[in-house]
Amino acid sequence: MADRSTSPVDTKDQALRIKEAWANINPNATYGDLALAEFTAALTALGEAETAIQGLEDQLTSARNVQKERRYALWSLVKRARDGAKSRHGDDSDEYERFGGTRMSERRLRRRAGGGTPA
Repeated sequence: MADRSTSPVDTKDQALRIKEAWANINPNATYGDLALAEFTAALTALGEAETAIQGLEDQLTSARNVQKERRYALWSLVKRARDGAKSRHGDDSDEYERFGGTRMSERRLRRRAGGGTPA
């Protein structure tokens, strides 16, 4: 993504257009002290930088996917450990609470949606 304060977003597109026109008009011509080879080298360097960035973005996406999978796997173990503490020590025990569970005596009672007493 181009920095709009220093160059237009379509800088690469404009450069490709100029390179093609330059090559078709006269590849040996210079404009000021600029030759087509120097212009092409700068365009190629930008392409290499963009390719490197894309590769790093792909690596970052892959690393984030691995992190997500491992977080889900760890969450599964957290739930299993907490359920194990609940099973071994009871759902109103200090141990269950220390594993992150809410003790039965501290839970709020759920009320029915109708607000009235059951028939």
